[in-house]
Amino acid sequence: MTVPFGDWLAGLGLHTYALLVSRTSHYVVRGKEHFEEAWTEGQPVIFTAWHSMTMLGLCYFFRFYGDHRYAALVPADRRGTTLGTWFRLLGMEPCPVDHYSTALSQARGVVHLLRVVRQGANTFINPDGPDGPLHVVKPGVVYIAQKTGARLLPIAVFTAAKYTLKRWDRYSVPLPFSRIAIVVGEPVPAPRDGDPEIIAQTLTEAMHQAAANAERLYYGRI
Repeated sequence: MTVPFGDWLAGLGLHTYALLVSRTSHYVVRGKEHFEEAWTEGQPVIFTAWHSMTMLGLCYFFRFYGDHRYAALVPADRRGTTLGTWFRLLGMEPCPVDHYSTALSQARGVVHLLRVVRQGANTFINPDGPDGPLHVVKPGVVYIAQKTGARLLPIAVFTAAKYTLKRWDRYSVPLPFSRIAIVVGEPVPAPRDGDPEIIAQTLTEAMHQAAANAERLYYGRI
C-alpha cells in the first residue's frame, strides 16, 4: 500500500519525537516481572492501557524491549496511516480496522491480529479507543484475550511533565527529559469459557488501580 507523503512525514515526526522522549527520560517501573515471566514461558502479552497513555507506554517498551515482536490495531483512515508508519518504524506490525464499515471489514483486521498473536506477537490495546467513551472497556480486548490465550496485563503510565491535548481522551504527550512512572498490574484471567462482562469489569478495575498506583509511584508515595 502506498502511503501519502504527508501521512508518512507525520508518522516519521511521531517516531522521531518518541525516540527523543524515550532516550532522554528516566523511567521508574513496578511490575515488569509480570510480562517478563510470560515471555520466559513463551506466552505473548496483551498490554492494555487507556488511550491517553499510548505514547507514554510505547516510548518505554520500544526503548527497553524493542527486540520482541509486536502488533497493534490501527484505524483504517488517515490517522491509521500515520500511526502505521510510526509503528513500522518501531518494528511493530499494524493491523488496520475500519471501525465505521461493515462487520466483515472490521473482522478482517481483528482476525489478522488474532493470527499474529497466536504466532507469538505481543499487542498493545487501548480498551477505550479509538474514539471513547473515556475509560470504558469495550468487548474487543476480552475477545482477543479469550481467543488467543495471551496474558492480559493492565498497565498505566504517569508523568507531570507532559502536554495534555484538549480532546475526549485527554491524550498525554510526554516531554523530553521527563521522569515517567509505569505500573504493570497483575494478570487478569481471561479463560475461554469465562463471562466476558465479568472479565471486562475486572480489567476496568485493574486499569484504574494501575493508574492510581502509577501516579503514587511518580510522587514517591509507594
